[in-house]
Amino acid sequence: MTQTRPNSIVVPVNSDDYNLTADLATMADSANVVTPVPTDLAQTALEASGLLFPGYAMVRTDIASMPLFLWDGAAFEQKTGLRHAEYTGPIVTSVAGIGRHVGDLTEDEDKSEGNDFVQPDASGRLKILKTGVYAITLLLRPSASPGRSTAYLRNITEALNLAPSVGGDYGVNEFGTSSPSLYLVANTVIEFPFVTTNPVNLGSLVTVTKWQ
Repeated sequence: MTQTRPNSIVVPVNSDDYNLTADLATMADSANVVTPVPTDLAQTALEASGLLFPGYAMVRTDIASMPLFLWDGAAFEQKTGLRHAEYTGPIVTSVAGIGRHVGDLTEDEDKSEGNDFVQPDASGRLKILKTGVYAITLLLRPSASPGRSTAYLRNITEALNLAPSVGGDYGVNEFGTSSPSLYLVANTVIEFPFVTTNPVNLGSLVTVTKWQ
């Protein structure tokens, strides 16, 4: 008969039969230590080990920010470190006075880290995968003066504008809009519309950072 200490480590009691190897293995498996994990392959093996319990901690040593992950009973959830995603859109041509969106968004994996929280949805949209607090920015890059122009962040799931639309008269300058703190639930879909008074070609950059 074993006993569980206040820190959840399982240890034998005096009446137990001597079984050093098994007792030490049980103590090690129940110890509240952070497991260093150096690769995706090692994480997959850990997930399949059958030894995980809710709150089990690992740190990914191969990621620059060495984020901490906790097992939630079904998957590891990142709790620390950088969580950031950047997406670029194709060159689209605006039509004077008519709203457009940024087109199919492609993740720039070299500038993203820890992204398990957002992914492309329909054209010009992103879907939030995990409930949390986010910062979102839309930056538009015109090839010539777009004239008087306005950009939006729009939650189409709830039919809400998420940030004040930013409009003004622009030369050949980047323009856009952003919100530094948004509470978004999983499966929320975000759209990035804009309108210009001059027809012009524009590229786009969308950044999403998950604060918590």
